[in-house]
Amino acid sequence: MSGAGRYLKAFVGAVRLTLRGETVAPPAPAHPLMDWARQTLPLVAAVRQTAAAAGLDVATLKIRVDGRAVSVETLLAAVQFHAAQEYPNLLRNAAGLRGLNAAYATNFNDHYAVLKLLEAPELQASAVQHSLQRLANHLEQPPPA
Repeated sequence: MSGAGRYLKAFVGAVRLTLRGETVAPPAPAHPLMDWARQTLPLVAAVRQTAAAAGLDVATLKIRVDGRAVSVETLLAAVQFHAAQEYPNLLRNAAGLRGLNAAYATNFNDHYAVLKLLEAPELQASAVQHSLQRLANHLEQPPPA
């Protein structure tokens, strides 16, 4: 089969998979970071729930982080995205320590953002503080590489 024929066959196969909602991406390799990342998701959800219970709308509430106004929802969504999608993608596709280093650096940034949420006067309700502190403690202790 010619080079163009192989590309056409691969393209048609990709379209079929897409139409069926399937993917060819291999699963992320087993790594302690993956279990730890999965544990992050309910902690982020708990922050959202406690904020809602305290009458805070995280979608419209903005805090200042390093001189710029950022919505609380944006920060929480970033932490959630990294745990759910970015870390598995890095472990699956980045070579060796490069992927791990990127994941740990991303977590360092997420931890910093959550610490800024803890300092925000708008989020001083005790239940919200407790949920944020649990998330910060979790992000502070990723598994060793």
